[in-house]
Order: sequence, then structure tokens, then C-alpha cells
Amino acid sequence: MKLVPIRSINPPPWMTAPQTRAVMAALNDHGAIQTLFVGGCVRNELMKRPVKDIDLATVHMPDDVIRRLQAAGIRHIPTGIDHGTVTALTDGHTFEITTLRRDVSTDGRRATVSYTDDWLEDARRRDFTMNTLLADSNGNIFDPLGTGIDAIDRGLVVFVGEPDQRIAEDYLRILRFFRFHALHGRGDPDADALRACAAAASQIRTLSRERITQELINILNVPDPSATLVLMFGRRILADLLDHDFDAQRFSRFCELQAQKNAVSVMARLALLTGLNIKAVQDVLVLSSAQKGMLSAIADIYDHLDDLSVPTLRQAIYDHGNEAVMQVLLLKQSSGIIVDDDALTIAQRWNPPKFPLAGQDVMDLGIKPGPSVGQSLRDIETWWRQADFVPDRAACLARLRALLP
Repeated sequence: MKLVPIRSINPPPWMTAPQTRAVMAALNDHGAIQTLFVGGCVRNELMKRPVKDIDLATVHMPDDVIRRLQAAGIRHIPTGIDHGTVTALTDGHTFEITTLRRDVSTDGRRATVSYTDDWLEDARRRDFTMNTLLADSNGNIFDPLGTGIDAIDRGLVVFVGEPDQRIAEDYLRILRFFRFHALHGRGDPDADALRACAAAASQIRTLSRERITQELINILNVPDPSATLVLMFGRRILADLLDHDFDAQRFSRFCELQAQKNAVSVMARLALLTGLNIKAVQDVLVLSSAQKGMLSAIADIYDHLDDLSVPTLRQAIYDHGNEAVMQVLLLKQSSGIIVDDDALTIAQRWNPPKFPLAGQDVMDLGIKPGPSVGQSLRDIETWWRQADFVPDRAACLARLRALLP
């Protein structure tokens, strides 16, 4: 198809940067439309959102892309060469370049593709209409399907073509729909998309836990995903994970409190989302050791931190760290419990001291290596903690000498 601009914008700095111009010059013969900006960078620019990643679509075959980049002296990596993607790197800037494609077959998780030089065919295989928009270096916007601009203007996340078909090609698109609605949607979501997502929700379990985890974390990372989570609950999306007593008002309040304190924690949001049911999280999601540790710490502190006095808060921080304690205080505050500013300040700023003694100090006083060394240290550390971490090394050594036989 012949591309005709539907709108023009003043080229933003990311379009006119020397690195961008160098890559585009390498991939476009003079006067020809062969490579264009595509997807998220165009969408975000039109929606006045930050542009982080620059993706390019091209009619050139991957080998030709590599040849052209080499001729221009631009470093490249065949990051997804089997799927037609080459990454160009120049002066700290990264560009993901993908040859136009069409789907040959799909199985709900991955697609077999073939290359094409038809911009419309490539647009038809994408997920949402707002992701089909293209742009050239002069700021001309192209809308191959004729529906992408409307979706941008209305803030409406709409599947390309039939929602059921798009979802059946990759069931992760169910979660992607809700993430995009949380990020870019305005007003009520597309009714056909909601219906299709609900109808196929049980198929999410056929996806890898890693893919589910990443997409859910992306949803929770939205400034306030509360309204979108309500939609997900209503359609039983991830029903085996999400807390059935989900309180949208509390969740929204919690997100607001996090933002006010510049203390956004996705793991704390996940903890609240699942009703602090850590086992359910671990059964469904794949988390790092650090993420699991944070969830466990939040659950443990929440269950035991009833006294918000300064000494108690310091004890909790010493055991679990500032972030976990801060999140628990915000969780309690979101439920209506009064948490004063002093407690929040301690959680954010108090640096727990290091216990001033080590095993060698005990042995230097004549205790032979063995269990008694560790027990002596624990006894002194307990005393030190009960004294609100005030005693210094000399005081701790004096206490140690007094306790030894």
C-alpha cells in the first residue's frame, strides 16, 4: 500500500538527534519510504508521554539491514534475527529495527512469521490499533489501518481486527490489554475487548509463569492501576492469584500514599493485591529471591507491628530494612490506622547501626570456638537492641565480660 500522511507534528528531539538521523539515513534511500518509526515511540509522542525506546519498521530484509548499518559504520547486534529484528547501537542510543512481517501461524504463545514489504500487512498483525501508527523523520504520521489516530485521540485501547482472534494468537495479550488501558485509556474500556478477554481468561494459565509475572508487574507499576484491577476482578482475570476481597479504594489510597512519599514499591502493591497471601504469589508467579524476601518481610511486619513507637520501629528496621517497614506503615495508613509523620520519617531515614562485636571478640576473652561463641553474641546483641542500639563497642565489651563465667 502507498502511505499517505494523516497528520504532521514538529519533529521532537528524539527524532532529530544525530544518532537517529544517522540510522534513518542508513536505512532509507533518498526520496523513498523504506524505514519508519513505529509503535510505542509514535504512540507516546502523540499522547505527550515520555519516549524511551525507539522501534523502527523496515521493508529491508535483516541481512540488508545489517549490510546498510555496516556501510554506515553503525554497530549492530542480531538480537532477534530469527524474527527479523536487528538492534543498532550508536553513541549510547539503541534502535530496534524489525523487517515488516505477516503471521503464518500462531499457537496462543508464539507466531510463525514471514517477511513482507506491505505496511498494511504488518499493521494487521499487531495487537492494538494505537500501536500501528508510523512516522518519518519529518514528523509525518501514517495510519495504515485508518483507526490508530482515533484510538490515540479517544484514549481507547482497541484490538486490531477481531479481539478473539488477536487474543488466541497470544493469550498474554489479555494482560497487555489491561496494562495498556491502565496506562493509556480514558473513560470506559472497549466493550468488545473486555468480552474477549473474559472469554479467554482461563487460557492465561497456558502461558509461562515468567511471562505472566512480568506483565502483572508492569500493570502494578502503573501510577494507579486500581480502576483497571477492578475490571480484572470483574472478569476473573488471574482469579487464582488475586484477593477476592480486593478493596479498590484502599488500593488507590495506598498508591497515592506511596507517590506522596516517593516510595513506590511494586512488591508492596502485589502484597496488598493478594491479601498478603504470600503462598498464592509463589505458586503463580516467578519472583527473584529479593522480591520474595520483600514480600515475606512485609507480611511478617504487618502481622506483628502493632506498636508504632520509635524503639519498636527501629527494631523492625534492623530486622527487615527501611523499605519494608515504610511500606507496612503506608499499608496500615491506607486502612485507616493513624500513622504520624515521625514514624514515617524514621522508616525512611533512620540508618540501622551495625552490631559492634564479632565472634573474635568473644574468643579473645577466652571462650573456645563453638556454639557458646554464637550464643554469647546473641545475648549481647539482644541486650544492645533492648537498649535501643545506643551502647557502643566499649559498652558491649564490658557487658560481655560481665556475662562470661
